[in-house]
Amino acid sequence: MRNTSAAAVAAFVVPLLALGASGCGVGAAQPAGAATNARPTTFETTLYFLTPDRSAPIGVRRSLKRTSPFAIQAMRALLAGRTQAEKERGLRTAVRDGTKLVSLRIVRNRIAVVSLTGLPAKARAYGRYCKQQSKKRSDAAEGTKGTPFSQCVTAMAKLANGESSSPRAACKNMSKKRSDAVEGTKGTPFSQCVSGGAKLLREQKAQNGE
Repeated sequence: MRNTSAAAVAAFVVPLLALGASGCGVGAAQPAGAATNARPTTFETTLYFLTPDRSAPIGVRRSLKRTSPFAIQAMRALLAGRTQAEKERGLRTAVRDGTKLVSLRIVRNRIAVVSLTGLPAKARAYGRYCKQQSKKRSDAAEGTKGTPFSQCVTAMAKLANGESSSPRAACKNMSKKRSDAVEGTKGTPFSQCVSGGAKLLREQKAQNGE
């Protein structure tokens, strides 16, 4: 069954010649053998994954079966993930297992609107790593916005999306005071966030077969 919440069904609006989602995307499709009179049976395109340290996108050329519309074929190839050879090269992906293409439409001949299903709802996906955090604004570090719980969820999103690769860096704005932690829990909001972030990264690596 297709999810319908804004977080669970992501609609990515991206330039048609550089479709992208969290550091991944597909480039302009080029029919293979276009210079010949014979109708080509395949076309070539560039899929974008992530470098081993997740710091930048990296393109790989793929030859795909020629089935119109080409953009949909390329997007499906991106969602299918890396080949074994690409995994051995250390390439990473920001696409979760189980993500499926719902629809793709072109707006004004230059913008592609892509709807995906299989993505987790943010609160449910990241909130489970922050379940020990306080939801009281008064327990947040002075000068910061939100509650320890909302700050932790934001930190988990940064780690999951590759914006940060260090739990300590992602959680740096969290309180380091034991008194700000929920009664009955261990550690500080900061240490709890770091622990949750480390767990998220371990699970993410396992899902990606790393």
